[in-house]
Amino acid sequence: LGLGLGLGLGLGLGLGLGLKSGGDDDDAHGAATPTGMAHHGHDHDHSTDHAGEEHIIDEGQTTVAWTAGFAEEAKRTLGGFHAGDKLVFTWDECCHNVVLMPDKAAMDACDFTNAQVLAGEDGSGYSYSFPEGASAVYFSCNIGLHCQNGQVLAVAAHTGA
Repeated sequence: LGLGLGLGLGLGLGLGLGLKSGGDDDDAHGAATPTGMAHHGHDHDHSTDHAGEEHIIDEGQTTVAWTAGFAEEAKRTLGGFHAGDKLVFTWDECCHNVVLMPDKAAMDACDFTNAQVLAGEDGSGYSYSFPEGASAVYFSCNIGLHCQNGQVLAVAAHTGA
């Protein structure tokens, strides 16, 4: 009884805290998952995972370090875009997607009603063209709590001559 209770509590508490259980079915972040299921809904701190990632801005194309917003709030906004300018979303690991949000309020609230998934988890390198006539567009990741933890991006149009 003592061994069974201790083992049950130990496993239950360990998995509940997202500690690695040591099986072949662990995801890239160490949380145990059943075979065939992606589990990235846990709420761990991504801020140290992605520190130092940079967006690369070239003429007509910006390569977005899609997970950089976890670590730095300043990397959640970009500006100066013209119609046809490209945004290329990149990430190194599984478990992210690109969702076009209907507006800033939806992005800020992580409300995915009327949002459009543009790229799934295998979509690193997804390219988006800034639309004609738009003043801004808004993106998020809707996997787990990524939006709430800062995986968002507001992109504004060029506002000068």
